[in-house]
Amino acid sequence: MWPKIALYGAKFICGLSWTTKGIENIPSDESFIILSNHQSTWETLFFISVLPKNVCYVYKRELHWIPFFGWGLALLDMIPINRSKGSTAIKQMITKWQNKLNESCCLIIFPEGSRNLSNKIGQFKLGSAILALETKSNILPVAHNSGKFWRIDSMLIYPGNIIVSIGPIIQVKKYTTADELNKASYKWVKNEMLKIEDGNCKNI
Repeated sequence: MWPKIALYGAKFICGLSWTTKGIENIPSDESFIILSNHQSTWETLFFISVLPKNVCYVYKRELHWIPFFGWGLALLDMIPINRSKGSTAIKQMITKWQNKLNESCCLIIFPEGSRNLSNKIGQFKLGSAILALETKSNILPVAHNSGKFWRIDSMLIYPGNIIVSIGPIIQVKKYTTADELNKASYKWVKNEMLKIEDGNCKNI
């Protein structure tokens, strides 16, 4: 309930609303992986509050060190990783996600690894594409512009309307290497994010 309270608190107190495009692209009969750009705290609240699926996050284990918030996070059935472990972290992530595939849920990964300013996107790390191929989990790409109203370098929240664009599912069976899959995911998210920033995102 805490993410919902925070999300709708930002909406009714700060005037930070949202419009979602492509909600029909969310699969109803399979588990899948969401790859999204990362600009602010807002999208972490949005996914777990609004998506019509059980949600599981991959996140850095260091978040457990935050008093109260981190302790509560550690009690949830999600996937913390030690990013300094490299390939070992990826193997752990694969094992934990495979155990969840029958639960009809979605795994959310921010493949940039950290937040970026609005209109900026970092290269996607390869781990998420490896995970998708190894577990045969299709990818649902998502782009948004939350950083335009809730910046990573400021505590201020500005009123406005965040655009969230959910893309068509990316079928992993069409790709033979993680690098190809990673590039395809990155290309869709980047291009869609730039359309949103430029005000050219259609069907909204």
